[in-house]
Amino acid sequence: MANRAITADLRQRNKQDIAVATITSVDVLSGNGDGTFGNLISTPVGTCNYAIAAADLNRDGRLDLIVGANCENTVSILITKPIGDDH
Repeated sequence: MANRAITADLRQRNKQDIAVATITSVDVLSGNGDGTFGNLISTPVGTCNYAIAAADLNRDGRLDLIVGANCENTVSILITKPIGDDH
């Protein structure tokens, strides 16, 4: 069965974050390490998003997100940037 939500240390802080594939976006809540989460970060991605997974696709040591959209039969890749990198 496909996952529509995952937990992973997406920001390399030894704290679990939550990533959710919604119908038209990927929403990430950054974990604070105490059971609470920071502000929601939403990134538009495809439509009818069905599944999400995390893996280090480009071998840079950071987890990237893979999102499958079943209405479009597409896969979107979100490459994670280093913390503080605005480019």
